[in-house]
Amino acid sequence: MARRDDDVAAQRRRSEDVSKGAKDVREWAREHKRDEERKRDDERRQRLQERDRAMELESIKLQYMGKKKEKKKIAKPSDKFKFKFDWEAKA
Repeated sequence: MARRDDDVAAQRRRSEDVSKGAKDVREWAREHKRDEERKRDDERRQRLQERDRAMELESIKLQYMGKKKEKKKIAKPSDKFKFKFDWEAKA
């Protein structure tokens, strides 16, 4: 009987150790996930700041130098009259 009680107690201690280890692993995983989220948030915040800074510089540049005017695309005369259809050619 005493031997059986010792075996049961030993088994109980092992199961407590395993569950304690599982809790430690879960806690470590939770902390690791939080750290990864913090890193991701910090990187995102930094990228947003860089983009805001670039947009700010671009707006200052536009303010002082003015906006570049886009040139109109002009079709060349050779391209204007390039297509001749059969019914137009016979007439």
